Amino acid sequence: MSKDTMGFTSSWAPFLAGFIREKRACGYCYETQVKNLRPLDRWWSEPSARPSLSCVWAERFIAVHPGEAPGGPLHRATLWRELARYGLRQGMDAYVPPFDTQPRAPHSFIPYIYTRGELQTLFATVDGLPYHNRQSPRRTCTLSLLLRLLYGAGLRLGEALGLRHGDIDLREGVLTVRHGKRQKDRLVPLALGLAERVAAYCRRFPGAAADPLFLSSPGRRALHHSTVQGFFPKLLQRAGLPPRRGRHGPRLHDLRHSYAVHRLESWHRAGEDLEAKLPILSAYLGHTTLRDTYYYLRITASFFPEITRRLEAFTGDVIPGAQP
Repeated sequence: MSKDTMGFTSSWAPFLAGFIREKRACGYCYETQVKNLRPLDRWWSEPSARPSLSCVWAERFIAVHPGEAPGGPLHRATLWRELARYGLRQGMDAYVPPFDTQPRAPHSFIPYIYTRGELQTLFATVDGLPYHNRQSPRRTCTLSLLLRLLYGAGLRLGEALGLRHGDIDLREGVLTVRHGKRQKDRLVPLALGLAERVAAYCRRFPGAAADPLFLSSPGRRALHHSTVQGFFPKLLQRAGLPPRRGRHGPRLHDLRHSYAVHRLESWHRAGEDLEAKLPILSAYLGHTTLRDTYYYLRITASFFPEITRRLEAFTGDVIPGAQP
């Protein structure tokens, strides 16, 4: 199968692959979007299909799937709009759905913010994991450092698992995060204690510059996110922390959310100029715009409402208000 078509098999495979290549050339990852386009490619491969970018195909692609979350159709509608616009640029007839095609998903999700006591319990639990012969000898050390990087450096899981030995400046205590969101690279300075943990881990488990920092077992492949995600509920149970039920309860990604909220809280208590500090937090977290960082103000304001009041003159109506 040709790599040029990215695994698409219909007569429109070159078109779909060209669309993905254009998006990636603009700095978008588009891995999830490739998966979302697979069903469309299969439908277009049916003998009776007449592939096009018509309204009929758009409605079939965007239609609600049984049992899926409200965001599913919204994501597919956005993807179809981008696909249709790409088709228009190629001189094709294409239907671009209006933005009110699907109802907006309710913004009811609120991340779980770990207390500092819960974090201490979580880290103590992962540090005390027992070793079994069938497991990697570095399992406990790997998970211990990984979770601390997710919280202490505010990393996304994919960013942490993508780290290689060459991305770590042990002398300066700085990580280079490559291909983060929107394929952006950034430098992440570490707190002294966390930098010392990273250095100790690298001394114990050295590797070449191109080797993944966190390895799976067996082999030299990078630890996969599904392995970590599958293990995390077991760790929560062992630590005595509440389990996640549906859309509520602690997640692995909430370690990053907790870092941002705790950072804002610490700056507030220290009397820091939040107007000056927020852009720094935004760059540290790898946000593409300040609007992404303002999201944490709504969460933090539940503890310190004056934070929002202090920033109203600076941000105008950018800060999202609490949902009724």
